[in-house]
Amino acid sequence: MKYAIGGLLGRLKVNSGQPAVVVKNCYVEGGQVSSDYSSTTASAGFICNFSATSAADAVIENNYVVASITNGKAFIAYKETGSTDPVVTSSYYDTQVVGSGVSDSYATGKTTSEMKQQATFSGWDFTNIWTIDEGNDYPRLKWEN
Repeated sequence: MKYAIGGLLGRLKVNSGQPAVVVKNCYVEGGQVSSDYSSTTASAGFICNFSATSAADAVIENNYVVASITNGKAFIAYKETGSTDPVVTSSYYDTQVVGSGVSDSYATGKTTSEMKQQATFSGWDFTNIWTIDEGNDYPRLKWEN
């Protein structure tokens, strides 16, 4: 496929009047997210194409990306015409891993060292949902241990 390649989702579209979509406590780590279509919106580390008619239609929070990106953006590559801006909170990407020229304004870029510090992930639940080997690894979901 040439475009709409997402590390988590190729396309997130919420139709008006439908229940809100919640994308929370997820991560994409390792490997490469790439497209052979030469466009900065062809792929993204998290969601490639986003479409929703109101900000309340999609909740995107407490997520991160640590993957190399080619021909795309770090977190969300493209907001479809007529769509509201996605509301993304407490979400991050590793600037040293995603690659140069792929940053975007939807998530916050942090260095690898910062991504391995619990303090970076403000508001995340490290009691019930997440765990971290401070300074050595990225956050993990507790159920993975």
